[in-house]
Amino acid sequence: MWFSSWLRNQRRSDSTRCVSTPAPVRNRATFRPQLEALEDRLVPSTLTVTSAADSGAGSLRADIAAAQPGDTIAFAPSLAGQTITLTTGNLVINKSLTIQGPGASQLAISGGNKWGVFEVYGPTTNATLSGLTITHGNGRGNPEAAGGGILNFDGSTLTVSGCIVSNNADLSGGGIANSLATLNIVNSTLTGNVANDSNGPGDGGAVYSIGGKVSMTNSTLSKNRANEEGGGIYIRGGTMTINGCTLSGNIESNYAGGGYSPAWGNEIYNANTSPATLTVTDSVFANNTPYRYFSILGSWVNGGGNTFN
Repeated sequence: MWFSSWLRNQRRSDSTRCVSTPAPVRNRATFRPQLEALEDRLVPSTLTVTSAADSGAGSLRADIAAAQPGDTIAFAPSLAGQTITLTTGNLVINKSLTIQGPGASQLAISGGNKWGVFEVYGPTTNATLSGLTITHGNGRGNPEAAGGGILNFDGSTLTVSGCIVSNNADLSGGGIANSLATLNIVNSTLTGNVANDSNGPGDGGAVYSIGGKVSMTNSTLSKNRANEEGGGIYIRGGTMTINGCTLSGNIESNYAGGGYSPAWGNEIYNANTSPATLTVTDSVFANNTPYRYFSILGSWVNGGGNTFN
């Protein structure tokens, strides 16, 4: 009896024991990798010209073609003292670029007396040329017939800084022509440029601008010549501001007579038809040949501090 009683009691005890229930199994979270959309940004690059050749790998022409908007083009130290002579046409810039030369005395870009040197255009183009000599451009055989050294047009913005623009020739703007565009000339020298043509006279020995916006600061225009109007500058329409500049020895010559005329302005000619708004401040007009009192012909605003010698 004792054993059977013990067994009954043990079964009762077993039936009252707590039985643990397994915890529910949680479904595992599924990991789903996602790509986050980031803002598209192009980082400006610097391209380096390594060749003085007109074209081909490492040339200035090739780097201009390869550059993206906002890029800078520099020059290898090995090109110091050399001249890049164009043999297949002018250099076209239709995107925002900075071409940064080593210094105007260190590197020249030449049109070889056959081509204009730079052609800049386009309403979204904001270009800078610095530290270069731009020379021996000749656009008189080109359809534009403007801008022997530089042609800037079609709404573009061009800054010429620390450059020498010399010994270029064209019908309009022997050195630089600017048409319906913005031109800034800073700390630069324009000298020995000629506006003429084998078939007739030319306008604006150094600078020719029509309907544009021109700013000249701390620059020198000397010994440029036009065979008709504006030995130094010819402007019509738009605006021009000249500040802290020297205009010296620029010549307007009468093409038909082969002599000099006092009628057209040796240094600056502001056309009487659609004249530009011209403001001149803190500038020097010197050694004008032969009619010094016609340094500026046409309407202009005297910003003060000007000297006429």
